[in-house]
Amino acid sequence: MNDPRFEAAQQLEALEHTRQQMAGHMKQAWWERAGIGLCMGAIVMAMNLPIFWMYLLESVAAAGGAFLYVMGRRKRGFFVSGYREGSTRRVAVAIVLMVYALMAVSALARFHVVPGWVTYPAALMAVAMGFYGCGVWQRAYVADMKRTL
Repeated sequence: MNDPRFEAAQQLEALEHTRQQMAGHMKQAWWERAGIGLCMGAIVMAMNLPIFWMYLLESVAAAGGAFLYVMGRRKRGFFVSGYREGSTRRVAVAIVLMVYALMAVSALARFHVVPGWVTYPAALMAVAMGFYGCGVWQRAYVADMKRTL
C-alpha cells in the first residue's frame, strides 16, 4: 500500500519542477518589449489627435498588441495574464495607471489645457515605460514561479 504522504511529496515535487520550467520559458525578446512600448506610446500619442486619426491610431496599436500576444503565445506555448495573483498584479496595475495618467496628459493637450508639445514626451515616456515595465513584470513573474510552494 502506498503512503499518501509520499505520493503528495512526489506531486509537490513535480509541481515545483513544472513551475521552474514555466519560469524559464517566460523570456521576452527585446523586440517584443519594444513593440509593447510602441503600442503604449501610440495610444498616448493618439489622445491628442483629431477623432478619426485617434481611433485609427488606437486601432493600429490594439492590432499590434494582439499580434504581439499571438506571437508570444505561439513562441512560449502559453500566455500569463498580467493580473494573475502575486507581485505581477502590482506591476501590471502600476503600468496601467501610469499609461492612463499619460493618456490624460495627452488628452489635456488636445483640449489646450496644457501645451501641445507635452504629448511627445508623454508618448516617449509611455514607450520607455512599456519596454521597462515588461522587464520588471517578467522578473516579478519569474520570482513568483521560483518561490517554493
